Amino acid sequence: MLIVATSAVDAQQYTLNFSKTSSRMSWNHRLPQWTYTTPVRLSSAGTGRSMLRINTSANMSSTFDERGDSRNWQDNASLNTSIDYPILGPRASLRLGANMSVRSATLTQQKIRNHSYNAGLQFSPLQQGRFRSLRINVTPGLISASRATRANLDSTFEERGIQYNATVRVSPELNLAGKRVTNSLSLSKTDNTLESNRNQSERLSTSVGYTLPGDVRTNLSLNESRSQVGLPRSVSIHRVVNGETVTETVVVVETQQSRNSQVSGNVSFKVAGFDLRSSGSYSENLRTNTASDDDSPGNTFFGKDRESQSWRLETSVSGQLFEPLVGRSTVRINNSSERFLPVQLPGDEIFRDPSADLERQNLFLNGSLDWQLASQHSIRLSTYAELRSEMNPGNREQDREVHTSSISLSYDGVTEGGTRVNANLESKYLHRVNLHATRSGDNSRNRDLSLSFNTRYQRLGMNVTHDFSISARRTIYDFDREVNLNAALRKSNIRRGWSMVHSVRRRVIDSMHLNARYTYNADDYGVLLVERGAQVVAEDNSGHRFSVGMSYSPATSLSTSINYNRSVDRQWQYDYANHVEERYLSRRNEREGLSTSVNYNPDSGTTLSLRASRSRQLSGTFDSVTVTYSRSL
Repeated sequence: MLIVATSAVDAQQYTLNFSKTSSRMSWNHRLPQWTYTTPVRLSSAGTGRSMLRINTSANMSSTFDERGDSRNWQDNASLNTSIDYPILGPRASLRLGANMSVRSATLTQQKIRNHSYNAGLQFSPLQQGRFRSLRINVTPGLISASRATRANLDSTFEERGIQYNATVRVSPELNLAGKRVTNSLSLSKTDNTLESNRNQSERLSTSVGYTLPGDVRTNLSLNESRSQVGLPRSVSIHRVVNGETVTETVVVVETQQSRNSQVSGNVSFKVAGFDLRSSGSYSENLRTNTASDDDSPGNTFFGKDRESQSWRLETSVSGQLFEPLVGRSTVRINNSSERFLPVQLPGDEIFRDPSADLERQNLFLNGSLDWQLASQHSIRLSTYAELRSEMNPGNREQDREVHTSSISLSYDGVTEGGTRVNANLESKYLHRVNLHATRSGDNSRNRDLSLSFNTRYQRLGMNVTHDFSISARRTIYDFDREVNLNAALRKSNIRRGWSMVHSVRRRVIDSMHLNARYTYNADDYGVLLVERGAQVVAEDNSGHRFSVGMSYSPATSLSTSINYNRSVDRQWQYDYANHVEERYLSRRNEREGLSTSVNYNPDSGTTLSLRASRSRQLSGTFDSVTVTYSRSL
């Protein structure tokens, strides 16, 4: 019945990772995934041969957290193994599997165990014809699970039962008018007989694609999924004993159900040299819970059954307007709504919470022009506009609209000396409008202006970069001057700032590299007097950051690096009294850090990595050590 011809065991990696910080220490063992394969021959399959496969994997980890007076050990371990045995040659195979996991934590004093055993059948009944891609996989088994509940840390649900997984996949070979119809169908289902650890899901997925005459490519897909999970909650039971009310808290398990449906499609084609693409989708979601109609204190599921719908349409066009100019444009419309569902209460009373009802609408339009000036010089002009609205029928005070627009002009090129230059000028505008009069005082307009200039070049064996940027952000509240007559109480503000970054990298010898980086940024913030166009500065900030590092590789199997960084941030506040300005230092923050690493990777299959760092800041000094060891077995 079984003839062993040859056998093979695949080489796998064992990895040990150790990490230590000021408040956390962890170990993580990733044991080798052992794989054994051997060809077998069955008398029922003639002289054909198939492969017997055995797979085993395991992981273990431990974590120790120490924060203040709280100390917590947490251990995790898992083991998975499976055997695939061919029973009808390439047409079918039998799988036997086992999965076990253990999790324990000293803080909650709980140990959670899960293990399952299963036997599965993978079957491909057809070896020829249109449906030869049909695959059937059925895996029933036994499951034992335990789970803690947040409702009561002393309660742990332990159950045993039956579970199964089943999937059917097929991609029929179909032709229409001499062209291939790409299509696929997938069905899957997972279920078990447990209650507190209930986990049931069903999924249907199908898609069809076809190229119509004129090279018009189309695609349509449909997805449907349903699920049920068990969620614990605490319930208070009041009883009268000897004339006194006694309250008992018990943990019950509720069933939460969800259903998701989505249909989408797209079509793309060319017209007069332009690529056009249009797509659309519609989706629905329904989430319910068996405790939704229980109006008891502390029930977070009461009245929270939710339903939502959304749809989207998008059309884009791109193409060459003339020889050096390429244009692109996109229009997108989104619409969605969600709300809580009504629940039936005792006495034929109906309750529904309308405060979370929300309807969203979104209109987006963008476009860009790319102009190739020369082989290494180009200019790009891009812009977009967006209108977003949010309406709450149950609470009109939350209704609002947001208008956003942007325009940018960028240049990218390379000079004759090999210096790459990039410049970008951008302006953004945002207007928030609260449609209800009670919140109109928060209506505001933002204007952001930014200019950046970057260069990259090589000189004297060094790679050098320079980045400069300047920006300003102005926020004006629509009714600020009418509501706040006192200039000191104005909410309109402006922030201005600039920054620069310089970096150098150089190879000293073939195996050694040095690098350095310096960053400086400064900005100020204050009240904006719109009618005067002036700023009353309230604070200004500045920051210096410097880092230097070295990497050295004396051999192909060994590499080391060391890096040092230091930063200083300052903030100044301003006071104005009797027409006198006073500036004083309100905050000074210094930070520095040192890190080093060593990586050893010989050809023998053993790797070792070590990393250590120390950082010092206002909150204290923190050390970190990480060691990773890996070996091929």
